[in-house]
Amino acid sequence: MYAEIKDILKKIGIGIFMIWNSISFLYGQEFVQSRVCFDTIVKLTYYNTGELAMKDINCPAEIIEYYAKSGKLIGNFDFDLQRGTFVDFFYQNEEPIAIQTISKYDKEGNELTTKYALDGSVKAEGIYWDEEPYEGTFIEEKSNCMGTVTVWSEYKKGQLRKKIIYEDENMQHILAEGTYRNGKPYRGTFMKTQE
Repeated sequence: MYAEIKDILKKIGIGIFMIWNSISFLYGQEFVQSRVCFDTIVKLTYYNTGELAMKDINCPAEIIEYYAKSGKLIGNFDFDLQRGTFVDFFYQNEEPIAIQTISKYDKEGNELTTKYALDGSVKAEGIYWDEEPYEGTFIEEKSNCMGTVTVWSEYKKGQLRKKIIYEDENMQHILAEGTYRNGKPYRGTFMKTQE
């Protein structure tokens, strides 16, 4: 029966299971819950190639496990504690096709974020301290008079060092590029964006 359900779920790309015991079976493998819950819902989401991408467990807190296309567990995120590893995907036809961002949160709320291009190469990697860029490189979509632009910035110990503003998310055409000293524009071309 589990094999038939697994085949159906892979075809539609998502699955929901109701689990009523603290020990249950998921695809024929023992699945042990860390909390005793009733009416636990496990939602499975697959990559467009058929590999497991996410396992969303609601018991009673929501915990999501994230997987690479290789099947390796990347990490999990506990939404009640706001701790762990959170993954965002690139989607096509509502199916994850590749990893876009991996954010790792510690118990103090600090965050290490890595942003990827669609081909898997790293576009930016940085540490947020108290929700502010602190160390490394960062990418954000921002608005200005020309529409939405992509802003790449570099920080060292909380100080902005360099900022490049690109015309689009592919980061091919530079609109402005400048360096900063003591958090203020120093050399280059600068453009205002909405914060």
